Amino acid sequence: MHGGVYNKIITGEMVMKYTITEAEEEDSEVIEELARICPPLRGGVCSTYEYLAICFKRYFLIAKKIDEAIGFIVGFPNIDKKNEGEVWIYQIAVCPKDQGLKIGFDLLTEELLRFSLGGYKKVKARILDSNYQSLGLFKKMGFEEIEKKGEWIEVEKRLD
Repeated sequence: MHGGVYNKIITGEMVMKYTITEAEEEDSEVIEELARICPPLRGGVCSTYEYLAICFKRYFLIAKKIDEAIGFIVGFPNIDKKNEGEVWIYQIAVCPKDQGLKIGFDLLTEELLRFSLGGYKKVKARILDSNYQSLGLFKKMGFEEIEKKGEWIEVEKRLD
């Protein structure tokens, strides 16, 4: 599959290297810890990320700087027959100290590529209306707001 090594220029000539790969079961603890420190996310129920890494490996990506998790994205197909070809972004997170370096952009770009290669036609996500950073990223990537449900804004992007 895709993924690979990314280089980000932080200041002047200082470069940060990181990789984006499929998350492994062993990554679940560091991913859960990362979710805890990335508001508005919360660490899930024990073993949730381990389960997602097993079941949705192709669409559960982790960004790592050496052995430190700095971001992740989880997506999975909608299994409802009437919505075949639809896939959802469940979570995306970047460590607060590494935000602003376009790591979320790289994770979302890689995820969209994988969805497209998997034959999916539509990607959806629900974002808290107070999460301006995430909403801005999705809009920048071509997602459109389709409806508001309570405190959530549902966005969608066609891949065909």
